[in-house]
Amino acid sequence: MLRSSKDHSLETIKEQYKNLMKELQDYQKIKDDKVEEYRQTLVKKLDDLSKKVEQYNNKHKN
Repeated sequence: MLRSSKDHSLETIKEQYKNLMKELQDYQKIKDDKVEEYRQTLVKKLDDLSKKVEQYNNKHKN
């Protein structure tokens, strides 16, 4: 059960990372008037992902 939970948590993190990388690519393509708004959204998502990675690492320490 723990293994399955660990795998699921890791897959969730990987998926969020992949989505964030795509959004970063999209961010590079947008026009100046939307840059700050989009940047703030990306910063929040990156912060959320970072917290999840930290929680995952703390939960699954050997």
